[in-house]
Amino acid sequence: MKEKILFISSNYPPRIGGPATTVPQVAKALSKDFDVSVIAFREKSVPNYEKTEFELFRSPSFYGFGFSNPLSVAIRTLQISLYARWILGKRNARIIHAHDTHISAISALFCKYTSFGKKVFVKYAGDLVLEYSGLSESEGTSIEAIFSNPTFKQKILLGIQKKIFNMADKLHVQNEYQANILKKQYNIPENKIIIIPNPINEWDFSNVKRIKGEGKLRILSVSRIVPWKGHEIAIKAVAILSKKERNIQFNIIGTGDAKYVAKLKGLCLKLGIEKNVAFLGKIGHENLPSYYARADIFVQPSLYEPFGITVIEAMACNLPIAASSVGGLKELVISGKNGFLAKPSSPTELASAILKAKNFEPDAKTNKKILNEFKLETIIKLMKQNYLKVIKK
Repeated sequence: MKEKILFISSNYPPRIGGPATTVPQVAKALSKDFDVSVIAFREKSVPNYEKTEFELFRSPSFYGFGFSNPLSVAIRTLQISLYARWILGKRNARIIHAHDTHISAISALFCKYTSFGKKVFVKYAGDLVLEYSGLSESEGTSIEAIFSNPTFKQKILLGIQKKIFNMADKLHVQNEYQANILKKQYNIPENKIIIIPNPINEWDFSNVKRIKGEGKLRILSVSRIVPWKGHEIAIKAVAILSKKERNIQFNIIGTGDAKYVAKLKGLCLKLGIEKNVAFLGKIGHENLPSYYARADIFVQPSLYEPFGITVIEAMACNLPIAASSVGGLKELVISGKNGFLAKPSSPTELASAILKAKNFEPDAKTNKKILNEFKLETIIKLMKQNYLKVIKK
């Protein structure tokens, strides 16, 4: 009989983001050796229950006061916690893997402490404090800066997150950058941390054949449209470049809050580059390769970035990268080898990095070495090893 595993992810398709990309992919691959169930939130456009290689259950989800309203978040957290405990009673999984450090983690820990013998893995996919309190639309900060002088709200969030980390059995990080934050800022012992990167998507981006732009400089961004992803910085950089590059096109793939998207469109209008920037909305992952193929440069101007899975996709397509020198991006982009790094929050430096990336050919050996670390079979092997190690204890 296969060992049972329960995934909890508050971010799951049709929503977009790192967990929404990786959770279904990893659940499918793990189902060959484990009995996998996934709990996510209900969405109007999809069924509440699906069974493929794994079972997907969708918890009730309350958005009555707005998606990010604290009361709405609290109600959703209670909903998915109770729902997950009910599913756990039916599935009796010994391992619960939460794929974020807030809603999913709280739900997983609720299950652990209201049952017996369960082991909880919490994925440090993004920092709760930074994403909810530490970043503004025009400037970034760091977890180090927050720890040195936290606001009252940040002290509360830091306390919650540290409590979650201490209560979990294992903390799943994606790179050395995140592991160092846990060790240095949260005083988490090294033996509690496991490094397992996100796998590259199951679609083979490496087979993408680049299509020439016939004199047009085509820049691509693929991410959620939230302030800390740095779209505002990229738009200002494009405005700078438009004075030198008359034929420039910036395609933005992703969705976000309608008011914030409208603000970015207003910025384009103000800068006189509305014809140079296209907001393409949500594009299915199976269709992304064709957009990478028609780009000359991939830009990731984040103010904070724990990992950067779309950067890996762009690398697989052999696209040169222009990115901010922050977080996990510094482990992926090697200036002069596969792209160029720029100071975060600086449109001028980003514009310079984009110009350097123009007509630049990434080093194939550098990309291959990095990409080998993110093969799905490698990631699944690491996950299996760590699950079995915890179960045997």
